[in-house]
Amino acid sequence: FMKNNEGLKINRLISIPKFYKNIFSPKVLFFVGGIGILVFILSMWHRYIYIDDAFFGEQAYFLAKDGVVKTPSLINFLGCDIQLFSYHKLNIFIGAGLIKIFGLSVTPLRLCTLIFGCLLFFILWKYFKNNNKKLTSRHYLTAAFFLFFNPLILLYAYTYRPEIWVT
Repeated sequence: FMKNNEGLKINRLISIPKFYKNIFSPKVLFFVGGIGILVFILSMWHRYIYIDDAFFGEQAYFLAKDGVVKTPSLINFLGCDIQLFSYHKLNIFIGAGLIKIFGLSVTPLRLCTLIFGCLLFFILWKYFKNNNKKLTSRHYLTAAFFLFFNPLILLYAYTYRPEIWVT
């Protein structure tokens, strides 16, 4: 009885690493990741304007236009239509600069967030490269794969919000 039970344990322990080794092989991760990146890129121009694109874009627009951060869409709500004191300053300052350079459009604002998202993957790569004694390129591929295919990362990577900027 013990020999059969031990044999089952050994077979199961051997088959699980082979399964994960095949799924998380660089070829599979590059293939699935490549398809995901392609779908992500092709979907950029057909995405609707997310509510936060409009909300933060409005704040950046009024900073660029009037020199004051405000949200006139919130009329008579704690003075938000006059001036905001609590807001994501770096996000709004960069957005105001982009609006002054490119005019009022959601695309430069979204592309700025996308650049910060790419910077996130570069910093992750540098971290894995600097710790190459403990971590291999397979670890990086797995981490980047799970990070990229996180639904919130996919949503906010092309939305004018500060989450990707501070990640």
